[in-house]
Amino acid sequence: MLNEEAERVYADWRKRQQKLSYMFQSEVSDVLRKRTIQKVLEVKNGQHPWLLRDYLAKNVSLETLCIMDEIIGFTTDWERLISEKVVYPDVHIKIRKYKTFVSVDHKKFKNILLDACS
Repeated sequence: MLNEEAERVYADWRKRQQKLSYMFQSEVSDVLRKRTIQKVLEVKNGQHPWLLRDYLAKNVSLETLCIMDEIIGFTTDWERLISEKVVYPDVHIKIRKYKTFVSVDHKKFKNILLDACS
């Protein structure tokens, strides 16, 4: 049972890795269609920013969060500014640990993000 579950999880991860640039472009475009990058990342009054809300609503993948954090580096600010101490700390740990499994061409993904911002 454990081997079957592990195989399924690994197969799902490989599929996401193969379509990573398309998935990133699609998710970033959807998020930035309604708001600017500043609004998406902004923490107001200690509340969750829009990007984190979209992740929690499963509209944005963990991979997209990791890639955006690699490019922009927002989690350090979020850690300091988000006053809620139940949900976000777990998400922050996930992002930090999962980054090691997300290997991308930073220049390519930065250009995708810049295109979505314009």
